[in-house]
Amino acid sequence: MRQKLNGWFEKQVSPLPLAWFRIAFSLVLFAEIGQMYAFRHLLFDPMPYVLESIIPSAPLLWVWLAATACLLIGYRTRTAAIVQYALAVIVLGFGAYTHGRDWQSDSLLLTASLLLVFMPAGRALSVDRLLERRARAALKQEDHGPAPVSYLYTVFLVLTVGLFYLDSAFFKLSSPMYLSGLGVWGPASLAINAFYDVSWLTERPLLVRTLSYTVTIFEALFIFLFWFRPLRLPLILAGIAFHLGVMVTLPIPAISLMTVSLYAGMIPARVGEKIAGSLRVRRPKLKVYYDRLCPLCRQTAAVLQALNPRQAAAWLPLQEHAAQEPKLAGLPEEELLHDIRAVDTAGRVYRGVDTYIAVFHTSGWLAPFGLLLSLWPVKPAARRIYDAVAGRRAREGGCRDGVCSLRRPAPADRQPDDLEEGLSRTGRRWAAGFLAVWLISFGMIFLSSPVLRVYVLGDTPLVRGLKAASQEYKQLVYPWTGWTSHNVFMDEHFEGYAFQTMLVYEKNGVREVLPMNRQEGAAAYTGGYALGRLWEIWTFETVKPGLPLEQTERNLLRFAAYWVHRQGKDMNGARIAVLQRRQEVSLTEWHPHRLQANVTAAWIEAGSIEGAPGAMKLTLRKPADRWSYMGG
Repeated sequence: MRQKLNGWFEKQVSPLPLAWFRIAFSLVLFAEIGQMYAFRHLLFDPMPYVLESIIPSAPLLWVWLAATACLLIGYRTRTAAIVQYALAVIVLGFGAYTHGRDWQSDSLLLTASLLLVFMPAGRALSVDRLLERRARAALKQEDHGPAPVSYLYTVFLVLTVGLFYLDSAFFKLSSPMYLSGLGVWGPASLAINAFYDVSWLTERPLLVRTLSYTVTIFEALFIFLFWFRPLRLPLILAGIAFHLGVMVTLPIPAISLMTVSLYAGMIPARVGEKIAGSLRVRRPKLKVYYDRLCPLCRQTAAVLQALNPRQAAAWLPLQEHAAQEPKLAGLPEEELLHDIRAVDTAGRVYRGVDTYIAVFHTSGWLAPFGLLLSLWPVKPAARRIYDAVAGRRAREGGCRDGVCSLRRPAPADRQPDDLEEGLSRTGRRWAAGFLAVWLISFGMIFLSSPVLRVYVLGDTPLVRGLKAASQEYKQLVYPWTGWTSHNVFMDEHFEGYAFQTMLVYEKNGVREVLPMNRQEGAAAYTGGYALGRLWEIWTFETVKPGLPLEQTERNLLRFAAYWVHRQGKDMNGARIAVLQRRQEVSLTEWHPHRLQANVTAAWIEAGSIEGAPGAMKLTLRKPADRWSYMGG
């Protein structure tokens, strides 16, 4: 194992996949934090808008969003990753876990956030990389492209997904629902999960059984098959397709997209390089002639070349190449040095601000900036700024007046703060220690897997003791690492879901369904109420059959109070009806048209909520200790 670890540590690969992971992960995280911010009063207030949280959630989330934005663009990447990780630990590690919310998407988010703290994920496709190119250009240092990274970082991404899958597979191998081949069909047949109309899937028993068994086999074998090079890309593509498919059957896009972002970091760099190569133009559409003796000009050329992946503009030092351009022949050198010039394939000559407009247009994705720069009054203002800078810029000796000064020193050829460089022996020890703790933790968490009870030791006091020890260990490591059990939507989540709950606002004969559900009962896009985190709170912490009535009542009033305040509804002379309807649940035996029957079942009234937010009261048709069906 030591030899294998050394091989991973020493193997150097392109930093592009880590950049893809950083960008994809940041986009998913941005959406997650955005939902938390939009619903912060529902998520953090003891009673939304009435009794507000003592923690200032809005500033906390704004800082988190800012750190994520910096991580997305790769600006001060390491610092942004540390801040983002610290906030994830506070909000999702300790904050959510103390309320029993160790959701699978949060588990992946915490693990990925921890890894990003140590990864050199800003070496490519980042502002940090642009600043490095700019600094090298200022000092006439040749840029050889972003420094390679250790393959060990890719291994950690593979372990994140692979161990997640393996633990999930152990749960599936002891699940009657999955062993009967209905792991896909069972949840999809219930109205609470019907994000889209998936009757085309639920009405094909052979297809759903094939998918269920395939998912189990794929998860069980992924971590073992990935190391065979020919299988890597097919496994990555299959995994991405699998998680995009999950988004069709369950309203939990975060966990699927979070896993897809991890897959992005495993894609071989050659795939991206091939795609980038196909986008490059065969012949530059524009030749830009700049002053190579001007530090500011060299920096500008270096940055704009990096921002033009199509390579549609060729940047050429005018001292060597201007004389060979017929359109510039005969121009005095002083004039050429004052205004940057460009010549396109049609022979048109551009100068000054018009050169930059042409460069932006040729790059493709920067074309909107070119359009903006060409508009009045932006263009006249830009010309005045350009003329002022061009007249003051320093040449050859560096910048004398601050116009083209650098904010940071030129980068060294090596970066000793990165794990795989500098003190390699220390780096290896840290990597080996982290990997050992990770695998030991997986073993400890595995002790709570039902596989031990079902296949190995049976339901004995020893097994129950091991499970209790595993639970204690998870409470210790989860907030920092995200390591936990991965019983992702198993039998226990759905087997007792014999009825569904809906809230309806009623006043003066007008009825409005609260957006946790549609009238037909299927979860739909309702401004974020029925997606991801909110869907899980509503479905499994608020109206799941069998929950303590006190918990259900508390959360029903929270949802009602939040919605009434947000919508500006008047509760004077109004009420919110609590409706229920039967759901036929079968997790081990397939039935035709089960989804359609569940979605079209009749609603009955179970009770009502009356009173203004802060004084709301739930009245039920009949008393109960737990949330149960109030019909006959």
